[in-house]
Amino acid sequence: MDAVSTAVKRMMLLRKFRDLKPTTGEPIQTYFSQLMEIKNQLAGSDEAISDTSLKTHIYTTLPTMVSVTVEILQSRAGISVQEVIDALKRNVNATKQ
Repeated sequence: MDAVSTAVKRMMLLRKFRDLKPTTGEPIQTYFSQLMEIKNQLAGSDEAISDTSLKTHIYTTLPTMVSVTVEILQSRAGISVQEVIDALKRNVNATKQ
């Protein structure tokens, strides 16, 4: 049986999504990969995560060191999830150097 086909599993995935935050010391790509994996698993279900919800979650869970980048990205109408992720990966990697 496909675990995502059960309401309980979908709710567990949604809860995990809402609780996810970047982990200090882990590459930011790990965080983005986890979010996208859950989003893809829930696609087409009643619990599907919209691009807007995904971007909002990302914006509100990132460390303050990228707050200026987040503000700039939020002001860009129509920015895609991938553009947000790419910009934030560049920013986080640049701040580590």
